[in-house]
Amino acid sequence: MKNTIQIPNVHHSDILDDFLSTISTEEFEETTSKMKIAAYIADAMKAKGINKTTLAKLLNQKNSVITKWLSGTHNFTTDTLDNISKVLDITLIANYNEAPVLMDKKEIKNEIPYGERNYKNRPLSNFSFAKDYEII
Repeated sequence: MKNTIQIPNVHHSDILDDFLSTISTEEFEETTSKMKIAAYIADAMKAKGINKTTLAKLLNQKNSVITKWLSGTHNFTTDTLDNISKVLDITLIANYNEAPVLMDKKEIKNEIPYGERNYKNRPLSNFSFAKDYEII
């Protein structure tokens, strides 16, 4: 028996076209990204023979949460994507351990040692945030 790939039928809907014309490009791209992530997770589950109930147990989640994730509408946190990646042994986030990250280093000046600081009798106008909030 040959392995066949089923190609989905293309449907045209004026209602869908009208709806899609009302959303911005950014919204469309966000929705597309969420759906691609959901599809990738579903494909990985299928490849590993894991159903929603098993994935829920492995991630200590309810079945309804997994269903929401797979709906393509969920806005994942990086922690959630990282946990799913580990359980399914897939990459959902670029490996931040491999890429160098450049950070600006700022020198912190401690004019008064931390333990010796006393703010009780200082007026709020002496603090830099006071100007931002018109406390002066």
